[in-house]
Amino acid sequence: GAYLPLRVRGKLGRHAVAFARRDETATVVVVVTRLACRLLGEAPELPRVEPREWGDTAVIVPRGAGERWIDCLGDGSELAAPDGVIRLDRCLAALPVAVLVSADTKGP
Repeated sequence: GAYLPLRVRGKLGRHAVAFARRDETATVVVVVTRLACRLLGEAPELPRVEPREWGDTAVIVPRGAGERWIDCLGDGSELAAPDGVIRLDRCLAALPVAVLVSADTKGP
C-alpha cells in the first residue's frame, strides 16, 4: 500500500513522528515518540511520556480514512478521531508507540 507521512501538530509536535500505510482495503497509522528524554519527568524508567504532557498535540489522519481507530498494540480499545485528528494523549497513553487500524475501513 501507499506510504503517507502524517503531520503532527500541537505544542509537542516535534516529539512525535507519524505515518500511514493505505490500500483499497485498510488504513494503518503508526505514531512514535521521538526526542522524549526531556519529557519523561520524574519517572525516567518509563520510556513513555505522561498523557497530560502531550496537551493539544495530535496527528492529522488521511482524508477519508475514518473517525474510529482500533489500538492494535494496546488493549484493542477504540479511539475517536473527530475531524480526522487523533490526540496523542489518547493513542500514546500506555506505550511510546501506537499502531492504529481504521475501524471504518471497508473490505473488498
